[in-house]
Amino acid sequence: MNNSWFFIMLLTTVSLLTYGHQKNKFFSNLPTNELVQMPPKFKYINWEASLSPLVNNMMLVDGIRKNSLLLVNTIKNNTNGSLKSGQATTMLRSLIAAANSEKFTLIRVDTIKSARINLGLSYEDSLESRSKAIALARYLKAQYVLYSTANGDIKKPELDMQLMLVNTGEIVWDGKGIIIYSK
Repeated sequence: MNNSWFFIMLLTTVSLLTYGHQKNKFFSNLPTNELVQMPPKFKYINWEASLSPLVNNMMLVDGIRKNSLLLVNTIKNNTNGSLKSGQATTMLRSLIAAANSEKFTLIRVDTIKSARINLGLSYEDSLESRSKAIALARYLKAQYVLYSTANGDIKKPELDMQLMLVNTGEIVWDGKGIIIYSK
C-alpha cells in the first residue's frame, strides 16, 4: 500500500512539474507590461432631465382654457441614430400630467393607439409629419397637439417641441432643448 501511495504521489508531482513548465513556456511569449483597455461606458438618455425644462416652460403659456384636450404625439426621431421614442413619449406624458395645473387633459394612450389603427398610422411612424399629427388630433377632437422631434447627431441630439392649436395649426408655444445623457 505504501508503494502505491508513493507511486501516485510521484506521478502527480511529475505531472505538475510538466504542466508548470509548459505553462511558463506558454506565458513567456506574452508581453508583461501591456495596457488593458477598459470597456466602453454606456450612456443612457435621461428623459426626465431632458424634457422637464421644456414641459415647465410650456405650462407657462397663457390663454389656454382649463382642461383643454391635449394630444401628446409620439416623439419623432430625426437623429442619425436610434433612440427609444416610445419611452421618451411616456416620460413626456407623465411630466405633463405631474406639472398640470388643470391646464390640459391628456388623451389616453389606448385611445390614441385605437385612433392610429383606424387612420392607418403606425404608433412609431418615423415619417409622421405635423399635418398627420393635427389630423390625428382632429379625429380625437383635441384642442391642442404637442409635436416633438429629436434632431441632429445622436451623440448630442436636440429636442424641438411645438404646442399647436388643432383648429388652425397655429404654433402657440415653441421650445428647444438638448438631450441629456447619464452614465
